[in-house]
Amino acid sequence: MGSVQFWDNKHGTLLQAHSFHKGDVTSLAAVPSHNRVFSAGSDGQVILYKLSSSPGGSTSDDKPSTEVIRKWVYVGYLRAHTHDVRALRIAVPISKEETLLDDKVKRARRKEKPLDFSYHKWAHLGVPMLLSAGDDTKIFAYSDKEFTKFSPHDICPAPQRVQVQLVLNSIFSQTPLLLIQASYWIEICSLQLRNGALSCRAPSGARATTNLQPPLLPQHRPQLSLPHQLQS
Repeated sequence: MGSVQFWDNKHGTLLQAHSFHKGDVTSLAAVPSHNRVFSAGSDGQVILYKLSSSPGGSTSDDKPSTEVIRKWVYVGYLRAHTHDVRALRIAVPISKEETLLDDKVKRARRKEKPLDFSYHKWAHLGVPMLLSAGDDTKIFAYSDKEFTKFSPHDICPAPQRVQVQLVLNSIFSQTPLLLIQASYWIEICSLQLRNGALSCRAPSGARATTNLQPPLLPQHRPQLSLPHQLQS
C-alpha cells in the first residue's frame, strides 16, 4: 500500500500519513499556494489532499485557545490512467486553445445532465492546472481548484496516428498507394516501378482538406482526384 506522508520541516517529525493508494506512490505535486497536494501511483489514481484549519479547543482553565490546528485531509480521487502514473506537474497555460468544430456542435438534451468532459469551462489563461502522464502513453489535464467536479481531459492522445501509410495491394488494380496526412490536408500518391526505381506520382488536385479547420465555401474547396490510371 502506498503512503503519502506529511512532515514538519522545522522539527523533522511526521505529522500525518495517508494510505489511500492501492500501490506504490510514484509522483507528487503541490499548487503554488501550498494548500493542496496531489499524489499519483501505480494504481492509476490521482488523489487530492487539502490543508484544513480548525480551532485548537480550550486550555486547562477552560478558556478558548488561540492555537489553530492544521491537518491534511483527503478530498477525493480521479482515475483516468489505465497503467502507472509516472509524472505530475502543475502548469500555467500561456496560450489559448481554439475550440474545435466538434465542441461547437449542439448536443441533444438529456434528462440527466452528464459530467462535463469539456475542459474549456475551467481551463483559462494564467490559471494553474494539473497534468499527469503515465505508462499508458496518455497525458491528462485536471482542474486545479475544482478537481473532483470535472472529468480529466485527454490533452494529446498518444501514440498519435501515423502520418505516412503505405497500402501495397489496393482495390485499384492492386496498385500500391501512399497516403500522406498533415494537420489540414491529406494527399494520395500512386507508387510506380520504373527502370528498377520506385517513383511516387501525385497529380495536381490530389489533395483534400480535413475537418480540422473551418469548412470552406464550395467554390474554394479543393477537390481530391486519384491518378488517371486508377480512375475507372
